[in-house]
Amino acid sequence: MQKFSEMVDSFEGERIALSVWNNTSRTVFPLTDDYALVKDELDTAAAALDFDLDAWVYDQEALEKLEDFLVGTVSLDNESSSLVGDGLATCALAFDASETERSRSIILATDNLVLGTPIYALPEAADLAAERDITVHGMYASLTDAGSARAKAEMQKVVTSGGGLFFEADDPGRSARRGDRRTRRRTRRRRSCPRGRRRGCPAGRRGRTPWRR
Repeated sequence: MQKFSEMVDSFEGERIALSVWNNTSRTVFPLTDDYALVKDELDTAAAALDFDLDAWVYDQEALEKLEDFLVGTVSLDNESSSLVGDGLATCALAFDASETERSRSIILATDNLVLGTPIYALPEAADLAAERDITVHGMYASLTDAGSARAKAEMQKVVTSGGGLFFEADDPGRSARRGDRRTRRRTRRRRSCPRGRRRGCPAGRRGRTPWRR
């Protein structure tokens, strides 16, 4: 979240949104170029997510902040969680003005460890995004859990085969800057789009997905 907040400092009219999800999705804020609101929401999200689930003793106030932030991301179905493809599909479907030519991108942040059966598998959700001319970039939450190597390989293949950038959350800086430069080059090639409406980006275990256009 802090890295997303830093990226906003370089925006000039681009719109950004944030969606969080587990087995259902919640839009934290919709596509907007109100950067003061965006940074405030991202800072709040960063504070809420700065919580150690492995701690022996929980700070009750911090736990309540986390639970408040994640409201709306869990359904009554307790047999599934981290439905990555569904989270990505929700973001892809959230873009408006689909008839307008502009650069669109999603930054998908997840460990890609899925429990249960999603409506959209990750490759299917990526295809849905591609059909809508949306580039999906991946920020992999590096883990050593069972299945993490397979999950990372799948996510990397899906993202890069669609022309997106793939990087790991423990070292996002260099790749994030490369991604921002690449998006700006694409935007400059589409100068027919009105200024301030050129890019929109939905931002996703549990996952977080910024997106921009």
